[in-house]
Amino acid sequence: MLNRIQHLINIFKEKKVNYAISRKWHKIKKNVNTESIRTKEITQIYRNKWINLINRPNALLPIIYGNISGIISTDYVPENAYYNKIEPVLNNRAYALAYADKNFYEQFFDDFISLFPETLLRCINGIYYDKDYIPLETMPSLSKLLSKRGSYIIKPATESSGGFKVSELLIHDGSIYFNKGNYQLQKFLTTAKEYFGPDFIIQERIKQNEWFASFNVTSINTVRLFTYRSVKSADVIPLHSIIRFGKPGSLVDNQAAGGLSCGIDKNGKLNNFAIDKYGTKYVKLSFIKEKSGQIVPGLKDMIHLAKQLASKYYYHRLLGFDFCLDIQNKVRLLEINCKNIEINFLQMNNGPLFGAYTNEVINYCASGRKSVVLDFYV
Repeated sequence: MLNRIQHLINIFKEKKVNYAISRKWHKIKKNVNTESIRTKEITQIYRNKWINLINRPNALLPIIYGNISGIISTDYVPENAYYNKIEPVLNNRAYALAYADKNFYEQFFDDFISLFPETLLRCINGIYYDKDYIPLETMPSLSKLLSKRGSYIIKPATESSGGFKVSELLIHDGSIYFNKGNYQLQKFLTTAKEYFGPDFIIQERIKQNEWFASFNVTSINTVRLFTYRSVKSADVIPLHSIIRFGKPGSLVDNQAAGGLSCGIDKNGKLNNFAIDKYGTKYVKLSFIKEKSGQIVPGLKDMIHLAKQLASKYYYHRLLGFDFCLDIQNKVRLLEINCKNIEINFLQMNNGPLFGAYTNEVINYCASGRKSVVLDFYV
């Protein structure tokens, strides 16, 4: 009976993923003339390569992704293979929420505390704590903390992908301005829990390096670094790095919120085009023209830090790090993604996800046990 229930849950989750991918795929497909570059040889090799992970690999995918990135290859990872088979095998989803909790980072990475934005207030399982995890049991202690004038970022401690509910918070003259409202302390605390639930965090708003700010001044523009810990050697391999920047006026840089991304090559140099969520290419943006071919500031340090931190994620072989560079040219880390890591913009900017490690990943995941977790409150 248990196996039957597990099987049904797995089918339901896969169908949900496939539906979302199908809707997005139709919009991506519209941007490319597939007939001019379609060959039977590529499509047949592609089907044979991925058939062990999914029943019907999308044979147009290497053509369309290749047209966008400029790299034609049969190594492009189908999204449904990634979300339904690869990530659930390489990353144990039973631990994903805990390891992705922004209130967890400084506890786990105690040697890297200064890497993260400084925390003003934590709400963990409905209980308030200061930045050092000391419980704030009285209203006067909360009032003292939330009277520090300044501009902050408030966001869910978990499940904030796509910039979901990431908001600005201003404290000025005893008032708290949040989500288009003006609150006194007690009302703000009630409103915040209603909006975010029992787990959220308030952090400093980082002032970013001028080079990064030139992409868009209103968002914190980040470098997404995608790493893979090899199933053969256990080495942490930085596979992709991408700059993400928000649309004018946006607080977040995510493509889901209208932002763009621009790839960084293996030598640390910026590509000569940016893309949106659906693969539309932007080559005439002034800041892309100006910075194309330039070495991305701080990238070497970001890669070094990502390799150190990824080695501590024992349950996760795939990670997406969101780094930024502050006004003092110091690398900071906003988030470590270990579940449902977006891969489309990585491949459309820089080519196949796993590159030389593609066959290694396919062979391992074809026979590996996948983790499927269904947790919810009722």
